[in-house]
Formats: sequence, structure tokens, C-alpha cells
Amino acid sequence: MSSAAPRKALSESQLLNVSQTDTSSAAMISLLQSVLSADAAARRSGELSLVQAAKQSGFGVALVQTILQQQYPEGVRQMAAVLLKRHVKEHWAEESKHFHQPVVSNDEKAAVRNQLLQGLADPLPKLRTAVSMAVSAIAKWDLPDAWPGLLNLLMKAVTSKTNHDLVDGGVRCLSLFADELGEEQVMQAVPVLLPELLSIVSNHEQYRPDIRRRAFVIVHSVINMLSNLSGQELKQVHSMLAPLLPPWFEQFGQVLGSSTDVQDVSTWGIKLEALKLVQTFVQFFSKLVGPYLPPLMAQAWQLFVGSQPVYRHLVIDNAPDHDADQADEEGDNMDFESLMSQLFEVLITLVGNQRHHHLMQPIVPELIYLTIGYMRMTQEQVEEWSSNPDQYVADEEEETFSVRVSGELLLDELMAAFPEAAVAAVASAVNTRLQEAAQAKASGDSEWWRLREAALLAVGAVAEPILEVQAQQAQPALDIPALLHNVLHQDLISPNAPPFLTGRALWMAARLSEAVSPEDTAPFLQAAAGGLSPGQAPAVQIGACRAIVHLCQRASGPTLQPHLPQIYQGLGGLLQGSGEDTLHLVLESLATVIRGDTEGAAPWEAHISPCVIQLWARHITDPMLAMEAGGVIEALAAGPAFPTLLARILPVLASIISHANQNSSILVEGALDVLVSLAKSARPEQAQQMQALVGPHIQALMLHHHDSGILQSCCQYLKTLIGIAGVDMLSWGGANPHDTLQGMLQVVSRLLQPDMGDSSSLYVGGLIHQLLLKMPSLVQFAFLSFGTTNRLHFLPESLSSAQKPCVSHSQRQSKLMYHIVAGEVLVLELSVVPSIATGYALAAATCVMVMIAQCTSNPHLNWCHCRQQHGIAMLFRVSAIIVSPQLSC
Repeated sequence: MSSAAPRKALSESQLLNVSQTDTSSAAMISLLQSVLSADAAARRSGELSLVQAAKQSGFGVALVQTILQQQYPEGVRQMAAVLLKRHVKEHWAEESKHFHQPVVSNDEKAAVRNQLLQGLADPLPKLRTAVSMAVSAIAKWDLPDAWPGLLNLLMKAVTSKTNHDLVDGGVRCLSLFADELGEEQVMQAVPVLLPELLSIVSNHEQYRPDIRRRAFVIVHSVINMLSNLSGQELKQVHSMLAPLLPPWFEQFGQVLGSSTDVQDVSTWGIKLEALKLVQTFVQFFSKLVGPYLPPLMAQAWQLFVGSQPVYRHLVIDNAPDHDADQADEEGDNMDFESLMSQLFEVLITLVGNQRHHHLMQPIVPELIYLTIGYMRMTQEQVEEWSSNPDQYVADEEEETFSVRVSGELLLDELMAAFPEAAVAAVASAVNTRLQEAAQAKASGDSEWWRLREAALLAVGAVAEPILEVQAQQAQPALDIPALLHNVLHQDLISPNAPPFLTGRALWMAARLSEAVSPEDTAPFLQAAAGGLSPGQAPAVQIGACRAIVHLCQRASGPTLQPHLPQIYQGLGGLLQGSGEDTLHLVLESLATVIRGDTEGAAPWEAHISPCVIQLWARHITDPMLAMEAGGVIEALAAGPAFPTLLARILPVLASIISHANQNSSILVEGALDVLVSLAKSARPEQAQQMQALVGPHIQALMLHHHDSGILQSCCQYLKTLIGIAGVDMLSWGGANPHDTLQGMLQVVSRLLQPDMGDSSSLYVGGLIHQLLLKMPSLVQFAFLSFGTTNRLHFLPESLSSAQKPCVSHSQRQSKLMYHIVAGEVLVLELSVVPSIATGYALAAATCVMVMIAQCTSNPHLNWCHCRQQHGIAMLFRVSAIIVSPQLSC
């Protein structure tokens, strides 16, 4: 109807007519045709009129009646269905996030519900789908209370044998909202519904593939819902399902055993949904389906074996005669990779199931061999990863959905279920696939390298369990030294190896490097260092970064040092030109290299730290990237590069902290965290240098700022300095020790104020504890100068809050530290004003009992931790000092 003549905007009287229930209303037709008009002005006018019409009573009913009039143009009826769905979203329920006033009246809702289901029998499939979507939108809000008969009505539609359109509409509708059904409704419906749906999925001649597929979707939703039940209800489910399962599993076998036609996309969807249902049964009703699995798995195995040539043609090679975005008869997109990924999910579920994994044991060798074939890079992946190295890193690090990733997961499960058998099978399969790749290369196949890369990926993905198993074997199945020698000469030394293969070879060799001596890893370290060179392809550089992370953890200083110039130059270059996902990997590699030889890193500090500092500041809102950049800074600070690093970075941090009000809280807190990491590596004179530049700004933050993260980092910074220098820090820069300590206690007093919240005591307690450990006599003297009122201002709040229940572990920790402080203050106060302090005696006794009860009943508290020990000891100490005089009375 897009070619309809332009329509004028409707008048107010016409808008009112739209709301009437006259199904032949010219106003409604005119309105819908104006919305469909090719003329932009008429279309905008119609859309504005729709907004007003939707506010009129009866608009929803008028839309329904327009949908049901088969003599109206198809485009008009479809538009009415779309508008009805939007009307439901915006005006049906006030709880909807899309709701706009007014809400549809209950009478109109009932009228819509009573008439709408007639559209499920419409001769046009698109109208049946549109009506199904509208019904589903209403069911979201009205099931089960406002529309209790919906399920029965749809079941009647599904069981209708004379009207195939009605059966089609009922199945479509149920498949869209089966997840919304309640447990009681499903329990009542299953005995009738499952046999009827079985008759649909098994009738190839009468029902189209898309309807059969939707029938599987309904059953899947129902079984998923039933799997959430427990106890007696679950027993009832088992009893109910037991007689229904045999014909269903027979049908699963027929579906999976049918031939896989490259061109028949509709059958892919049926197999996909059948596999989803099988996986759900195995996962949640394992014992119940046990007798039916052996014949079914024979069919699934044949599908796995027979689909590899099809998968290679359609997905790996991306056949030019194949459209990757093929759709079934109803326009739903189908792709062969989704089907195979689901088949892998079924196999993974079976291998991981203790009751049924024995079914898989006889086929482990061939299963692993075929899995490697499925793990080859597809043409689409090669093209995308070549043009976007960041995506290559992201897809491999995050294990995104793909058959390649599913293959890795299946290998992991096989290793866990059958360790020795799986290692032997991997060794055999990898050797065979490497030979096949060599033969393909010799025959002139330009894609030979994909199979070799998949074989190296397979062995590298399960390197850890392979090493664990072979460490216990006298004659290992996989000859790792021979494999590494093969990889070194064919993939790393060879000048013409494809980039993705070289990168994979570096990664795999590093993963297996534990099987050889550190000295024997030197050639791979050299290859990795060379792989970082600016002229290398991104895939090689990425593989080199991954290899360095593993190799440098084992390499000794003498082995590592000859390669440091090339490594630092390469990583430094990647810092400046990489995307965010690649930067994660580069920073991880850089930190690992520095930790491997802090002495060797010192000459390269000027080459590394400026870029890392810039990256840290630029990506401070990315927690992972900022943390990894901070890890590089911390690694540099732990070695002889610290003085030059400190001179470079301290002014940057001081500028951020001194302008805290102008910078984001995230940046300020991040700067403080870096400062803390630097302080942990500082000698006293370096700590003094830091404090001279940032100390006044940190004290200002602690006295005036309210951000919890910033205050916590400030406390951690001061605590670290006190641990380094103790009482000496009070006189740094010629300061008066008494004034410095008073300033610290002023900060402590502010953080202990009740209005600062419970979280403040969690980190201020550690600061006070450090003060008491490092300078107890000075703290006592300064404390007594505070005056009785100031000393005791926080005790009532402290003692009373101890009796409140703690919800979380962090709250328990917070209160424990809070009462450590309270206990210290009470002990000091008793020596000054016993009469005032003993006024808190009974409250303190209650505090002791409550806190001891909370601590002893909390499995998360570590009794060996000094803070918990100190807290409990202090509470007993306070109790003994204060309560004893009260008891004597």
C-alpha cells in the first residue's frame, strides 16, 4: 500500500469515528492508508493523528476489527496489527516502561481479547504471525488472571484437524509466549499438548517445516519450565512425562537422521530445535531419558560425521553459491553454523553428564579427530580478523559464539571425563591432521594452513590437562619435544608461513613450554621477540604477546635478557598503535616481562612509562585497562627503575589530586591507587618526597571530600606511609610532630562521624590500628588532648550499632573495625575519666557479646588475620576493664 494516494490529516470528528466499533469505518481505513502513504507529509500527518486516536476509547477494538476484515487490503490489516501491538505496549498496563496515558479500560480489554483470537485462522500467514505477536504482547500482562481461558483456546486451535490455518496460528501464538505460562497451567496442559504437538512435528506432508519447528519451540519452553520444579512436583512431572517420551525420542531420531540438504534451509531449523530439546532433556531429566539415548545418539553421531563436508563447503569455505543469510519460508534467518554449534552443545552436555558420558567413550578418538576439522578458521573469520585485529583478540579472549569455540569446550569436557584416553586421542588426531595439512600443501591447496592451525589450536587449548596427565606417564602419548621442534622449523623459522598460523604456533609452543627445560624455550622466546617487530602482521604480533606471557614466567634472567631490547621496542610500538582489546594483551605482556627481570627493565623505563601513563589517564573509566596499566607501573616500581618512574609520574598524580574538584572521582581515585602502589615500593626518603608533593592535598581530601572510594584510597596511602617510616614521618620536612599527628587524628575524627556512614569505619579502622602499632604513646598523648567530649562523641553510636544485625560480610568487617576503635578509645578514657567511661559499661558488655557472636558464627572471618585477632582481644579487654566494677556492685 506504499503507493497509496496522499491522505489529508483526519479531523477531530473523524478521530472520534475511529474509536467506534463499526468495522467498515472509512475513518480507520483512511487513517491507516495515510500512515502507509508514499507522501511524507501525509505520512507525518497520519502518524500525528494516530497518537490522538490511540487516546480515544475503543481504538484497540477498532484495530482488531480492521485486522479481521479479510476484504480489506493486506497492507492495511498488517498495519492495524502492528499498531495494536504498539497500543498494547503503550496503553495496556501502567507497569510497562513504555506506558503512556490513558490506560485501556477493562471492558475494552475484554472485547479485544474476545475477538483477537479469530485472526489466528486468517488465510494469510503474515497476518497470523502479526495476530500471534499481538496476543503474546497481551498475554505478558494478562496471564493467567485476566485471561484464564487463553491456553485452552490455543490448545483447541492446535488440536483442530480440519482448519490447518488455525493449527498454524495456534502453534505460532503458543511458540511466542509459552515462557509466560504458569506452572499450574503447564502441568494441566502437558498431557494433551505434547501428543498434539507430536502429531504436528511428525506429519511431514500436512504441516510446513516452519510450523513443525515452532512446535518444537513450544515443547522446549514447556520442558524448561517443568525443569524448575522440585520435590513432590518434580516427581509428578516425571510420572507425567514418562509415558509421553518414547514417541518423542523416536521423532528426535528421525529428525536428526534425515539427510542434511545444503539448499533446504527449513530442515536446519527443525534439527536445531530438536537438538535444543534433547539437550534440555539430558540436562534436567537425565535419568528419565536414559533408555532412549543410545539409539538417538547413533543418529546424532551420524549427523556430526555427515555434516563436516557440508560445514566446510558452506561455512569454512563460504561457498560462493551459498547465501549466508538464508531464511525459511516465513523469513526467519537460518545458518548452518548455529545448527552445528547446537550439536556441539548436545555432545558437551552428554560428555559432562556422569550418568551418560559412557555413551561417548567408544567414539572419543574419532570425535576429537572430527572436532579438529570443525575448528578450522572460516573464510569470514579470516577476512574479519585480518581487517580488525581487535576483533580477533576479543573473539578469542571472550570465547564468543562459534563452532570453533564449541570445539574447544568439547575438548575440555573430554579431557575432564576421560583424561588418559583423551590425551592419547588428541596426540593421534593432531599428528594425523598435521600430516593431512602437509599433504594438502604439497598438492597446491592454498588453504592447507587452516587445518594445521586448527590442530595447533586443539593441542594448545588443552595443554594444561595434557601436561598434568603426561607428568604421570612413563611413555607420554604426545611427543611434545618433537611437536615443538616441528612447529619451530615449519611455522616460526620458515619465512613464508601464513600469519595466523605463525601466531597460533607461538601461542601453542608457549602453552607447552613447561614440558621442556627453560633453556630449550630460548628459540621460541627469540621467535616471539621477533614476532613483535613493527613489520609483522597483527596476527603474528598478537600470538607473540600471548606467547611472551607464558614464556617469561619461566624464563630465567640470562635467558630473557638478550631478547629484552627487541621485546621492549616491539611492545612499546604496540602501545601506541593498538585498539583497546589488543592493548589489554600488550599491557599484560609488558607487566609479565618487567616482573620477569626488573633489573633489565630499568633502562627501558623512559621508553615505556610515558606511554603507559598516558594510556592509564586516557582509559581510567575502563576498569580492566586502567588496572592493567597500573600493573605495569607497579611492576616498574618494584625494581631499580623506581626513582626515574617516580620523578616522571609523581607530578602527574599530584596535579590530578590537587585539582580533585575539577577531575572525575574515578580519575582521582585511580591516581590515589597508583600512588599507594608506588608507596609500597618506596624507601623512607622516597616516601618523604611523595608526601611533600601530595600530602597537603590528601589531607584536604580527607577533611572535605565525601566519595567513599577516594577516602578509602587516602586512608590506604597514609597507612602505607606510616608502615614505612613510623614516627619519623611526623617530622618530615621540618614539621612539628605534634601538629602532624593532630592533623591525622582530626582526619580520623571526621571519618568516624556517624554521618559518614558505616563504610568509612572499615578503612579508617586500619589506619588507626597502624597508628597504634607504630606510635602508641604519641597517639595516647594526642588523644588525651582532645578533651572528654570530643573523645566520646562517637561511642554511643558505635556501641548501639553493634547490636544491629549485619547483612553482609563487609558489614561485619566494618563493625569489627569500628569497635576496635571504640575499644581503644574506652581503654584510654578509663585512665582519665573512669566515671564517664563506665557509663558505657553495660552497652560495652552487650557490644562484646554481640560482636563475639557475629564473629564466631561467620565462616568468612579468618581467625588468623591480625585485625580479627586484635578486634576480639580488644573487645574482651574492654569488657574486663569496664564490666568488672559494675559486677562488683
